[in-house]
Amino acid sequence: MLRRGLPVADVLFLSAEGAPHVFRPPSGAVRGSLPDRAGYNFDGCSPETLLARVSVRDGMLVLPDGMSYRLMVLPERETMTPALLGRIRDLVRDGAVVVGPRPTKSPSLTNHPQCDAEVRSIAGEVWGACDGIASKEHAYGKGKVVWESTHQIDPEKPQPNPLADAKWIWHKADLPLHQVPVGQRSFRRC
Repeated sequence: MLRRGLPVADVLFLSAEGAPHVFRPPSGAVRGSLPDRAGYNFDGCSPETLLARVSVRDGMLVLPDGMSYRLMVLPERETMTPALLGRIRDLVRDGAVVVGPRPTKSPSLTNHPQCDAEVRSIAGEVWGACDGIASKEHAYGKGKVVWESTHQIDPEKPQPNPLADAKWIWHKADLPLHQVPVGQRSFRRC
């Protein structure tokens, strides 16, 4: 009888685009107050599945087999392709709740640099004034996006450059670049 039902999960984690295509939930998702529920209250979703199979019904993200989720969590990345971001825009407009950072550029070189402008345009439409610091939520269509930035950068304070004092060894320093033999190169910090 239990095999005929569907598992219950409230959160759908979107895995990041690109290789390797592996879903790793955030550590907070597997640590909880209910140890017997750890690992069972969320599912992972590939970008391809989101594009082809996920829709919104009554404010819930649903799959054709009947699985449903209250909200979707985006990967902590600043990149997303225009096609995937466009699909997320449609889902939020139709009533989905999406949690995650505003994408700023595309990870792909397809239609570059217009793809980056398209990502910024769609993200500006969906996230609006939500910057994750002063504004942490933005309603769009029937749904909304929620984002609380964990990286609060003070623009007045200069940011450290971890490579400023690094010295790198590439090849013999006495050869001009055009005379360096062709082959595999290695870099190491000295």
